[in-house]
Amino acid sequence: MKGSPFAAFADIRLDIQPLWADILRVVALVSMIVDHAARVLYPGHQPELSFLIGRLAFPLFLIVFSIHAVKARTSHARRCLELALFAVVAQPIFGFAVNRDFQAHGFSDPVNILFVFFALSCIFWGIDRIRMGTFNDSLYGGLVVLIFIWFAGFFLMIGGYAWFGLLAGLGFHLSARFTILWLPLALIPMLGFYEEISALMVTFFTVLIAIGLCLHSPVLKGNGDRRFLPKRFFIVSYLGHLAVLGAIGMWVHHATI
Repeated sequence: MKGSPFAAFADIRLDIQPLWADILRVVALVSMIVDHAARVLYPGHQPELSFLIGRLAFPLFLIVFSIHAVKARTSHARRCLELALFAVVAQPIFGFAVNRDFQAHGFSDPVNILFVFFALSCIFWGIDRIRMGTFNDSLYGGLVVLIFIWFAGFFLMIGGYAWFGLLAGLGFHLSARFTILWLPLALIPMLGFYEEISALMVTFFTVLIAIGLCLHSPVLKGNGDRRFLPKRFFIVSYLGHLAVLGAIGMWVHHATI
């Protein structure tokens, strides 16, 4: 690759300091709550503004999660087990909160977003096995990656962005682990996230800003190694906001009968 127009980018990787990762998590959480609250209060008739604000959540969580997986001290196998458990626990709470909105649009049995992160953790674990170098590890890891991308994509069709979300997460992860030349693998699948041009524009604009933060601009350094969010913030806030919104939605539904 030396001497090619891509050589200057070969050694650049996506990274993000803990402080800025937490800031992106907060922005993503707020946008997700706005989106879910509108789905609960106006099932089938979500206001356009809340819909667009909600499009910030998944790509921001996806970028932070995929990059953090490169540096995480917890093994991918353990993260897979933890996320599988939390995804199963969250599913009835998620359905309790947003099922009326999905049913109003003609969909049934949407899956919660934790299943996406569970599948991605398994894919990242497969990549680790491939990198071990032996034939058996490479074969086993490659099968894990292919199986989870293919079969999880079917499972995640309603509510989980299907294969598009998995490929985008894989692209961000490879851009953080190896080189940003993998970024097209993250960006191109995002074209399949939404049919609405406005939603795609909001998503891409958000992602480009986040990628800029991840490229270690000198002005972002300083106290960037300090986190302000507690451990498991995303899991607790995800389950908590769904439970609260589900209860509010049930009260509103019964009050209008």
